[in-house]
Amino acid sequence: MSKPMNKTVKRLLLFLVIVALLGGCFGAVALYAKKEMSKPRFQMPEIDELPSVTALPTDKAALAAYLNRLYSEAVASDETEGSWRTDVDLGGDLDLPFAEDDNAIVSLIRDGAAGEFASLYPAASGVKLRETKDAPVLELDAASITDFTAVQGKVNEEGEPYDLDYYYVDLTLDPAAANAAAITSGDLYAGALDKLKAAVTSADSAAEAQAYTMHFKIDRIKDHLLNAEISKSFRITADVAFTEAYAALANGAAKSKVVFPYKTVQHVDFTWYGARFTERAIVAKAGDMTALPASVVVNGDSTGDDYTLTFTSTDPDAISIDADGVMTVHKAPEETATITMTLKYGAHTYTDTLTVYITELEVETNVG
Repeated sequence: MSKPMNKTVKRLLLFLVIVALLGGCFGAVALYAKKEMSKPRFQMPEIDELPSVTALPTDKAALAAYLNRLYSEAVASDETEGSWRTDVDLGGDLDLPFAEDDNAIVSLIRDGAAGEFASLYPAASGVKLRETKDAPVLELDAASITDFTAVQGKVNEEGEPYDLDYYYVDLTLDPAAANAAAITSGDLYAGALDKLKAAVTSADSAAEAQAYTMHFKIDRIKDHLLNAEISKSFRITADVAFTEAYAALANGAAKSKVVFPYKTVQHVDFTWYGARFTERAIVAKAGDMTALPASVVVNGDSTGDDYTLTFTSTDPDAISIDADGVMTVHKAPEETATITMTLKYGAHTYTDTLTVYITELEVETNVG
């Protein structure tokens, strides 16, 4: 008569069975991984970085001349459209002779006036700057630059570079160059008083510039200015005579001295016509159908008769491209194929090329 199996022995046997099963699973996974890793894989060749048209200047004089040139070329060119506007901000601390809870006056100064004053500045969208009399003017003086940074690309939180096709320039300028007197004189000042006529009958004002900065983004491959942001901060002191209605809200004061911040941010953006591949090389396999990484810019009001866009391949039997820029890969060629994009727009012709590596191998995706 056999004895019942000891519980401890049962557990040990169960444990050994589980270990054996896990070992078998891990072995199968390892064998599969080894087989996959041993397969030949396609790795994208290292591609040299495109050289810039102009190297970034390293001193104030050269940088001022560089930015002035880029701005002048953007304004004069018939290959670009410009847009600009000025934002006005009266936020921050207000030095007022009446309580902050006098909401009607505070709102007028802090919120309403800011929105109304912005409309006093010229603005436009999608126009030829050389044909527009109110186009912003940039005449940068190297002597007014107190500090600057000029770099290629940016760095993310992980310390990895990106946007390497662009230069970024930040300038800090002497506030005295901001022309504070223009804030409290001329048409702008008259327009501001007109906006405030419901509350203010007159005002003697003085402005003190406190900060002046400029920021630029440049397409370093094409040597084109893409946008400029010009910020000026002032402290305005005004002896203000209120209308009867607002004097009543201001504790009966018919005339008061007010001090408030006044910041303007002028945005100038340039859109350049042309055609460009946003990648220099791609990998494809036979049977793939994909849109080419192309960026094409023409006037938004243009019709199809105003421009022609064509794509050609060095191996048409391997790659065909339709009129919408969709590439179809038919077979792997003996050599790498090159696609040329040609845009004819007005009196200009723009071309760019894209390298296509066609492979039947698995594509390496974890290349650092």
